[in-house]
Amino acid sequence: MNVLVITTMPKRACDACRKRKVKCDQLSPTCSPCGLANLLCTYDVPRRKRGPKPRDRPCDVDRSIRVDEGETEVENGDSDCQTQGGPNSLSSPLSSFVSSPPPLAHDIHQVVDLESGIVNTAQPIAYHHEILSSLARKKLAPEESVRQCINLYLEWVFPLMPIVCESILRSQASLMLPPFMEKPLSPLFTITADMIRSVRTYSMTAALCALIAHIKPCKNSPRDDTLAALFLTSSQATLHPCSAYDISYPDSTSLSIRIFQSSCYRMMGNACLSRHVMGEAVRLAQHMRL
Repeated sequence: MNVLVITTMPKRACDACRKRKVKCDQLSPTCSPCGLANLLCTYDVPRRKRGPKPRDRPCDVDRSIRVDEGETEVENGDSDCQTQGGPNSLSSPLSSFVSSPPPLAHDIHQVVDLESGIVNTAQPIAYHHEILSSLARKKLAPEESVRQCINLYLEWVFPLMPIVCESILRSQASLMLPPFMEKPLSPLFTITADMIRSVRTYSMTAALCALIAHIKPCKNSPRDDTLAALFLTSSQATLHPCSAYDISYPDSTSLSIRIFQSSCYRMMGNACLSRHVMGEAVRLAQHMRL
C-alpha cells in the first residue's frame, strides 16, 4: 500500500541563498546550493514586508504630537504673556503664508537680514554707467537700444519663450536705474513696494538685452558679447540687494529675470551656472504654486 507523504516546504529561499542571491530549490533539510557550498541551511532571518511604506506611522504621529504638546507647555510656562488669539487660535503654515502680506518699508530689513541695514549700491551704479558709456561709444541711445532689443525678442524669441507679456515689456522699455540706488549707501528699511518693482523691472530689462545681444537672432541685430556681459552683470548686481525679498515674495517678474539670466549663461557656455539659475526659477515657481 502506497502512502502519500505531504511535507510542508518553506515558500522562500533560505538565508544563505538570499544572502548570496542564489536560486534556492528549498529542499529539506539542506537545499542543493547550500549542500554544494557546505553551508548551514536555515530560515531564521525574518521576511521583509513588501510594498510602499506608510508616510506617517501611528507611533511617529503620536510621538510628534507629544513633542509638540511638550514644547507648547514649555513655551507657555516660560512666557507670562499670551497672544491675542489665545492658545487655540493656531493656523496652518499655508493659511499663514496666504494671509500674511509681504513686509515693506521698515520691516523689509528683517527679510534681507543684513547686519548693518545698509545696501552698498556702488556696483550697480558702476555697471550701469559702464553700459551707458559702451552705448555712447557705439553712438546708440539707451532707450532706442532697449526698444530694439524688445522688438527682436518679440519677433524671434517670444514664439519659443513666451514668458513676458508684450504690454508689460512695452511699458517698461527704459533703462533707468532705480532712483534710490543713485546714492552709494541706501538704508534698506526705506525701500517700498514701488522701489522693489523698479528693481525687478530694471533687472528684467537688462537680462533681456543681454539675451538678445548674445543670441543675435537676425543679421541686422548687433551682437556684442562684452555689452551682453555688462547687461547680465548689471541685472544681477541690481537685484542682489533685494534678492532675499525677491525670493521670499516672488512674482512673475522674478521668474522672467532668472529664465533670461539662465538663457544668457547657456549662450555663454556655462551650463552648470545656467542649470543653477534655472533651478532657482523652478523652486520659485513651486513656491508660488504654479
